[in-house]
Amino acid sequence: MKECLRFLVIASEAGQRFFPLSKAVDEVWHELITETRDYQQLCAELPTGRFLHHAGITLSEYAVDRARHWVICTFLREELGMTLAEINQLGRTTKP
Repeated sequence: MKECLRFLVIASEAGQRFFPLSKAVDEVWHELITETRDYQQLCAELPTGRFLHHAGITLSEYAVDRARHWVICTFLREELGMTLAEINQLGRTTKP
């Protein structure tokens, strides 16, 4: 619960930007959302006081977003023009 509250504070201040969160935090957030009145009150008490809507994304959108947080993936995608599928294949075939 504590980590979910931390996430909600950061998300309230981040505006429309998306950033990945752990599965555990997402599960707690889902539970909070189902208690609509309590969740609305919680959002009102966040630093910005704005209601945080939950928006699901597809698995591939999530994978691309997560990959941009890894410096090497960003380099391979932006500098070398590799796709996420190519990066994954490289990871499977490269020996440590």
